[in-house]
Amino acid sequence: MEKKLLIMVIGILMIGILSSGLYAQEGRGNGRLMGEVVDSKGKPLADVKITLEYYNFDRKLETKSDANGAWGFVSLGKGAVTIKAVKAGYIPGGIQLQVSGVNRNPKQKIILKHESEVKQETKETEDTEKKADLKRANALFNSNKFAEALPMYQKFAQLKPKKFEIGIYVAHCLLGMRKYQEAIDQYNKSLEKITAANPNIKGNEHVAACYSGIGDAYMNQNQLKKAEDYFKKSIDVNPGDDILTYNVAEIMFNAGKNE
Repeated sequence: MEKKLLIMVIGILMIGILSSGLYAQEGRGNGRLMGEVVDSKGKPLADVKITLEYYNFDRKLETKSDANGAWGFVSLGKGAVTIKAVKAGYIPGGIQLQVSGVNRNPKQKIILKHESEVKQETKETEDTEKKADLKRANALFNSNKFAEALPMYQKFAQLKPKKFEIGIYVAHCLLGMRKYQEAIDQYNKSLEKITAANPNIKGNEHVAACYSGIGDAYMNQNQLKKAEDYFKKSIDVNPGDDILTYNVAEIMFNAGKNE
């Protein structure tokens, strides 16, 4: 009985040893895999670290691309692998494929983008998104949906603090929402930015719009003298704007200033 038990134990151990030996051979064979690594313009990249790693068992190989961007691995066994390419200054790249352990595998090509390219692409994407957001804000504003447009303009104003035009639209929204003092404060902030960039305000339609907006805010609070002063300032700055002159005159007339 003890002899039979000993034989069984030895048999189990032998099976484990053989299995381990067979597992150790996984990923090894006569397969070959060649490839190249280039930049986004097709220029070969040298000294790129290329790593090949099997999915289902523990085998990992490393090499570097030569001056022509070429790289290769030999003695590969059949299996699914991932190949990674890493080089300083470039965004890491890679591919996944099934390799043959018998034949030469199809040549692979890895393209790496320089970090500066990705940053530029990211910036262009962000700019496109910002323009789309601004377009939506303008559509809401033109539909008199000031409460909905306001946070969008405010967000854009934070991203582009030097864009005083956006600040003026923030003030217009506040005016439309009847937040008169906040609108006046915002118009004045915009005026400060405009005059800081160019003290010569004569003919400046943005300055005229701010003065007109402040006048409108005061008029809606029944502060007619202040309203009149700012309406006149608006016309003095941009007397050539017939539409503005007409609108200001109409506001003053409605306020009882028919002069």
